[in-house]
Amino acid sequence: MSTQLLVARLKGGTIADDGSAADIEVTSTTGEKVNLTVSFQQFDWLLQSLLELSNELYERQIAHGHLLERSSSEDVLLAEGFQIAVDAGTGTALIQIAGRRGKDAPLGMGSFSISKTEFLRALAGQCIGAADEIEQRQRPI
Repeated sequence: MSTQLLVARLKGGTIADDGSAADIEVTSTTGEKVNLTVSFQQFDWLLQSLLELSNELYERQIAHGHLLERSSSEDVLLAEGFQIAVDAGTGTALIQIAGRRGKDAPLGMGSFSISKTEFLRALAGQCIGAADEIEQRQRPI
């Protein structure tokens, strides 16, 4: 037998000292609070599942006319944050970028890895160049 819990709010929780699990506080529409504990092994699966569901929900909102359809020029990830982690064992940098496909779209994530230091340096240089150009265009004349 399963129980349905209508979620009103999710609140960021706590992470176990050893990183083995995270607790997320869930508040139902009736005000009941439930603590959801997710193991490290299941956390990525949970996030990927939620991202897949959120994108499907977004597409259905468009299909039913609740949101405006986006043009193909908007079909890019509008970055809201990023993180870079280096795997010392493989010498690979993993770059993850979080963002949205549109103003009302759910948060998503894209990632890629780079193992060649010259590519990393070239990417960093081009990012700095792009930031300088954007900053220059935004200055009043």
